[in-house]
Formats: sequence, C-alpha cells, structure tokens
Amino acid sequence: MQGNPENEIQSIVKIIPEKKYPFSITNVSARNGKMLTHTLKNIENKSENGYLLTVKNLKKTSGTYFDLITLTTDSDIQPEIKINVMANLKIPDKEKADKKENTKNNAAANNFLELIKKHQQQKATETKSTSGQQTTDPERAEELKKKFEELIKQAQKKNQTKEKEPAQSTTPRLKTEGLAR
Repeated sequence: MQGNPENEIQSIVKIIPEKKYPFSITNVSARNGKMLTHTLKNIENKSENGYLLTVKNLKKTSGTYFDLITLTTDSDIQPEIKINVMANLKIPDKEKADKKENTKNNAAANNFLELIKKHQQQKATETKSTSGQQTTDPERAEELKKKFEELIKQAQKKNQTKEKEPAQSTTPRLKTEGLAR
C-alpha cells in the first residue's frame, strides 16, 4: 500500500482456489494488526468461487510499516497462506516543506562556503616587501579549507539532529565576523 495517510488507503487481494484442490478459509489474522484492518468476503458466482481480502491502513502519519496476514485454511496441502503487507505513507505537504528547508540550509551553507573561500584567499595571499609581488601558500590554503569543511559538516550534522528532535526556540547561528571585508 502506498499513499497519503490522510486519505483512505487499501489493497484488495483475490484468492481463488484451484478446482483440483479446493479449500475454505477458516480464519484471518494479522501478526501486529495495530496499523491495519482486514476483512474477508466470499465470492460466489458462475465463473469463480473464492475470496476477496481487503486490507485498510489505519496509520495517520508518514512512515513505513510491515505486517503479515495469515489465512488459515482447511486444506491438508496448504494449511496456511501468508500475505506480506507493506505500507509506504507520505504526506505531500510535509515533504515539500522539508525540501524547502533543506534548500534554505544548503543555500546558507553555500554562502558560508563562499565567505570561507574568500577568507582563505585573503589569508593565503601575502605581499613580499622587496618585490611587491603577491604569492600564495597553497598548503596553508588547503589546510584551512579542510578545517572549514569539517566545521561545516559538524554544523550540518548538528542541525539534522536538532531537526529530528522536538522543535526548540533557539537556532544556532554561525559567527562570520571578520571573514568578509
């Protein structure tokens, strides 16, 4: 099953016994059963006899869950029929809001990276007093770049962890004084 949990989500399975090996379903049970309901209905008409199993989602939040429905039969050949159930539930508006927030965070991180690059270039460029030529220290620039990238990764991990926790009113701010002139 798949869809928006705010809407009704259901799946229907048709179970038709072979004519050579008829059986009746005597019981239906779900391993967990807390996030779904199931109903079994007899099909009796000229073309076929069998059952319709309807499985409905009960969960109202985004996420994925699994369950197992077991059909008990009166057959000696196959006394049980097991049906795996998987539900993938997503609320579309929440996904869009999450994408917008991620885009904002990425834009802020990119702006911060630009400031860091400018700062690295300023620090790595030195003026020789005798000739007046500019030289760069690529090793120092690379070292600073690695340090700043590590700091950014740590800040992003910390931000992701805070997003998963209940919302708090304090937002961490990056100090950018002296980085751009």
